[in-house]
Amino acid sequence: MVFMKIVGRFAKAESIPKHWGGRLVDSNGDGMCRERLNIPTDPIPQELYWIPTVETPSLNDITCATIPAGKNKIITFVVPEHHPTYMVINRYCDRTFGMGIWYSEDPEAVDYPLEEMSDWCPDFDYPGMPTVDYLCIKVPGPGVFKLKFGNEQVGLCGH
Repeated sequence: MVFMKIVGRFAKAESIPKHWGGRLVDSNGDGMCRERLNIPTDPIPQELYWIPTVETPSLNDITCATIPAGKNKIITFVVPEHHPTYMVINRYCDRTFGMGIWYSEDPEAVDYPLEEMSDWCPDFDYPGMPTVDYLCIKVPGPGVFKLKFGNEQVGLCGH
């Protein structure tokens, strides 16, 4: 995990929450350490919302996919040559979703599991969005990129 290699130079695994690759859990066994960390749960103020431009597709213009609870979808891209290449993603979800990007220079990585690749853009939970979001990232060079969308927010009901 690239994130832990970098953060590990500055902090011990015992001091990093388990949710982000460390070993720390709070007294409730929570790997996000919500008991110790101030993780805001309030709605994002509307003045901080991204405002779409004329180039931004509307929700009706994008292809939507449904990912069942507890599942994910991995999309693989191969960048064959080294010249400026950008990954552009228009995202929308009315509920929290996970997304991460993994990378390898090895062309054989098309068949690799995510665990054998670098977590170039670490898997992160994004809150539901009121509008289509725009993400544009310059890729580091040629290689294999795996984009994972996840629906990790599983709701359980008991009767």
